Amino acid sequence: MSEAAESVTKYLRDNDIGRDDFLLLLELGAAMRRGDFQAFYAGVRPYMDLAEQYLGLQLPPDLQQRVQQGHMTTEAAKLFSRERMDRALAQGQAMRHATINASTSQQNAQTALANAVADKVNAWERATAAADADYGVKQAAVQNMMWSVVRQVGAPQTPEQAVAIAQEAYKRVNDQYKAWVGAGSPRRPTSRQPSSTGRINGAAPEPKNLAEAIGQARASFQAGAR
Repeated sequence: MSEAAESVTKYLRDNDIGRDDFLLLLELGAAMRRGDFQAFYAGVRPYMDLAEQYLGLQLPPDLQQRVQQGHMTTEAAKLFSRERMDRALAQGQAMRHATINASTSQQNAQTALANAVADKVNAWERATAAADADYGVKQAAVQNMMWSVVRQVGAPQTPEQAVAIAQEAYKRVNDQYKAWVGAGSPRRPTSRQPSSTGRINGAAPEPKNLAEAIGQARASFQAGAR
C-alpha cells in the first residue's frame, strides 16, 4: 500500500496535479461510475468549454462580442484566445512552481537550522557535563528551564542563540541549585554523564536537547490552540 501511495504521489507531483484537481478527477470518475451523468456533465462542462475555446471550436464571450462588432475577424479572435490561454497557463505554472520552491527552501532551511541547533547544543551539553560533575542531576531541570527561556525570548534563529538559551537555563538552575544546597538540602549521588531517560510529572518524555525542547513546546502550543 505504501509503495502504491508513493507511486501516486510521485505521479501527481511530476505532472503538477494539485490536491483540488485530483479530488475533482476522483469525483468525476465516481459520478460516471455510478451513472450520475448530470453531476459528471456539470463537473466536466467548464473544462470542455476551455478546451473548445483553446481549439477554436468556440470563442470566449468577450471575443465573440468583438467579432460581432467588427473589431476582429473570427480567425484573429481564435488566435488571440489561444495565445491568451497559453499566457494564463504559463503564469499559473510559474506561480505554482515558485510556491513549491519557496516551501521546499523554507523546509530545508528549517531542517538545517534544527540540525545545527541540535549539534551545537549537544556539544555544549557534553562540554558542560565534562566540567560539572553535578550536571547529571541538573540536566532535567536545565532542559525544563529551557522551555521558560524560550517562552520569554522566542525560538532561536541561530545555533548561537540556542546555546545562549541553554546557558541562561543552566545559570538559572545553578542559582536554584546553590540555594537548595545552601539551605541544607541533601545532595544526591551524581554522575558525570547526563541521563536522558525518565519522564517528568508523568507528562511528555524529557527532551534530550534544546531542539527537542523547542519542538515539544511548539507541539504543546499547537495542541492548545486547537
